[in-house]
Amino acid sequence: MTLEPLLAATGGVGLGLLIARAGGQRRQRRQGVQRAQLLRWLEAAPTGWLILDPDDRISLVNGRAERLLDSPGLGLRHPLWLTDLPRGGRLVEALASARRLQRSQRLDWQPGEEELEVLLLPGEEGWLALILQPRRSLEAQLEHQERWVSDVAHELRTPL
Repeated sequence: MTLEPLLAATGGVGLGLLIARAGGQRRQRRQGVQRAQLLRWLEAAPTGWLILDPDDRISLVNGRAERLLDSPGLGLRHPLWLTDLPRGGRLVEALASARRLQRSQRLDWQPGEEELEVLLLPGEEGWLALILQPRRSLEAQLEHQERWVSDVAHELRTPL
């Protein structure tokens, strides 16, 4: 896989800004991040990443996505198609909609025992980035925030 489709697919989250143009009219120099560095960042991300080509072939998957999908070694199997993973009607519809409308889509997906929140980011020429995050952790964050707001409101009503 070349770096350009990967950057196009991930451009919605700011990674497309990694390649910038600099210099004057005579001399333009391309500055950017090496492909290996970009892949290290995606591998270290706290969320799961899948990059799909226009044919729904998985071009990149990070370790966190493998763990969330309970598919160790997923990134080692080639070619790997999205159809190799459990799919739901809503995921298929969201993939088509993200490509057609060129807008991000958000949905809940349960490929196994754990429910995931999926953010689909469309790129150029049909490429898609899927960001996976467990719903459980999102709900825990919301509960923590609600508890904090409640505690602050209580302290405001009853000063020390």
